[in-house]
Amino acid sequence: MRKLLGIVFFALCSTLPLLPGPGWGSAWAQAGAAEESAPTGLVRIQSPRPASQVWIDNELIGEAPVTRYLPVGTHTVRVAADGFDPDVRRIEVLEGRTIEVTPQLIPGNGTVEFQASPGTARLVINDRDVLPVPMRFDDLAEGEYRYRFEAEGYEPEEGSFVFKRGQNLLLTARLKSSAGLVEFVTRPEGARVWLDGEHVGVTPLQVEAVDPGVHAVKIHLKGYATVFEQLDTSSGEKGVVDMKLREEGATFVVSTGRDDATVFLDGVEVASGSTVKVPTLNRGRYLLEITAKGHDPVDAKITVPEKGRSAWKATLKPEGGKAESVLKEVVPLHRNWLFWAGVGTGAAVVTAGSIVTYSALKPDPIEPGDVVVRVP
Repeated sequence: MRKLLGIVFFALCSTLPLLPGPGWGSAWAQAGAAEESAPTGLVRIQSPRPASQVWIDNELIGEAPVTRYLPVGTHTVRVAADGFDPDVRRIEVLEGRTIEVTPQLIPGNGTVEFQASPGTARLVINDRDVLPVPMRFDDLAEGEYRYRFEAEGYEPEEGSFVFKRGQNLLLTARLKSSAGLVEFVTRPEGARVWLDGEHVGVTPLQVEAVDPGVHAVKIHLKGYATVFEQLDTSSGEKGVVDMKLREEGATFVVSTGRDDATVFLDGVEVASGSTVKVPTLNRGRYLLEITAKGHDPVDAKITVPEKGRSAWKATLKPEGGKAESVLKEVVPLHRNWLFWAGVGTGAAVVTAGSIVTYSALKPDPIEPGDVVVRVP
């Protein structure tokens, strides 16, 4: 019976506008507004049962009787009273004409109706049944239920309801398109987010109307490593940035030698100036780029460690000159092999305990083919 009623209900409503358009609610509230610029007709809705609820195009209007001016065209009228099956019908409103609607309410045990747009939406009940909408149930057991509307290319919408015998419930949704939507989630929450250089909010966060393409993202939360990365939404689908922030990070320093130089990490602008510093940068591999007006840009692929320091120095050369701009890592003294050669020479004349300390501190052997300074 449930399947048959659902199929009949689907056939009846599948061609109807499921939800009212923006601003219609205010138009209905102004009963008798014949001076509306759009052509209208008058609708009078009666009911044989007291306390009957009236919906027009799935918007609850109030108890019958109801009189409203509606725009010319096709509309749906739903009248329901507890203990009776709802009466749902299509009406055609004509300019300057009056339509009388008197529903026939048949005794019933109660129903639950679901409607959503777009028309491709599906209904999931208690994470099990997947059904097309619109759908009406007339045989649900009393109890609490969870439901979810979903459709490809749209954001799902969830809810719950409690059904009691004899009730008539109508549950509707207008799903939001996923196109142009970007979601930011961080653990912990409360991180500030910049998108293409503009501060857009604090996590958890959804940003709408983002153009398809590659976007620069910066995420910062005090006490945690700053994140720079790119987000590609070229496919037009929803973009998601979901990450766990790290408390540890490396100090990142770039010496550009020019006040007008700008530093980028993975296409995300970090800052401008002769010296640019990020106190704690999230570990990972980045494309480091440095630009300045009238000078050749320079870039390099770099690896930022989990902690410690990553320092770089740029020498920017004028455009069109013979010399090219140069970018190289500034190696700390304790990682320099000449430094260790000097330490080794001194270690030969001190105690055995000092030699053990030196052995524990020196870096891993370098790869074959590099210049090796041997310790006597």
